[in-house]
This record gives sequence, C-alpha cells and structure tokens, in this order.
Amino acid sequence: MDVALEFLSSFLPYIMRFNLYSWLFLAGALVLFVLIFVLGMMLSGAARKILIIFACMIPTVAPLLLEFASKKMLMPVDVNLSSRTLTYAPTFFISGTITPTGKLPIKTCIMTTKLNPPPTNAKSKLLAVLKPQFVDKLTLNGPFVLGESLFVQHSIGGITTEMVADIDVSCY
Repeated sequence: MDVALEFLSSFLPYIMRFNLYSWLFLAGALVLFVLIFVLGMMLSGAARKILIIFACMIPTVAPLLLEFASKKMLMPVDVNLSSRTLTYAPTFFISGTITPTGKLPIKTCIMTTKLNPPPTNAKSKLLAVLKPQFVDKLTLNGPFVLGESLFVQHSIGGITTEMVADIDVSCY
C-alpha cells in the first residue's frame, strides 16, 4: 500500500499544475472519447473503423491541444531574459523579467535552462538539442498578477567555460 501511495504522490506536482479550465477540458475530451468510441462499436463496416480510430486520436491530441492553448492563448508570458558566463567566478548568470500577459491567473512558472558549449558543426548542434551538457530547473511559485513583471535573477554554479543557453519558461 505504501508503494502505491508513493507512486501516486510522485504525480502530485504535475497534477497541481492543472487549473479548473484544464480539468474541464480534459473531462470533456474523455466524455467525447467515450461517446465516439461507443458509437463506433455500435456501427459496422468502414464507419466503425473510422470512428474508433478517430476516438483513439482524442486522448492523444487532447494534452497537446491543452498545452498549445495554455501557452499561446490562455496563459502566455512575455519573457525578456539575458544570460552570460561570469568572468571571475565559475557561474552562469541569468537575469531579466517575466510578465504574464494572458487571460487566466498563473500559479507557477518553471524556468528550464539547458547549457551547452558553443556548437562547432552540425553534429554538435544536434547533440546539444538531444542531450544538453547541463540542465537546471527553477520553480517560481506564487500567484502572479497579470500584466505585472516579475524580476528574476538566477545563478548556476560550476560552469567554468563559455556556454550557450537555451532558456524555456513554462507557466501554469
């Protein structure tokens, strides 16, 4: 029983990212899936296959649509960050502002920084995308006020060489 509770509690940070609108969208997608799947089971022939395939696409596409709608329409953020490797300390420094510009309130932002040495050829560019040399995640908690900028300063220690940063900010 403890193993099952520990396994379920590992999903808690991801479940807490969803707001009421996300839960309603996912519940609607589940109801739509069940209705189309049952209708497909009642029919026969080619219509049956088409409806079952369409029904099985709904659970696959729903999380992607939810992510797209959240990032582009409901909870977009304006990110203005600068980053550099410090000269006199083995540290990578990030500073700038994050401004929520969407329609829904934001509870949490996660800033993911992927660091790689400057690419020299196409192979090193591909390797940098597939497996970054260093990944750092910073979680910014708290209810953010729409339209007000949040000033962010973050340092990553242990970086001795010049690095190229790929910074992604996702807000929920």
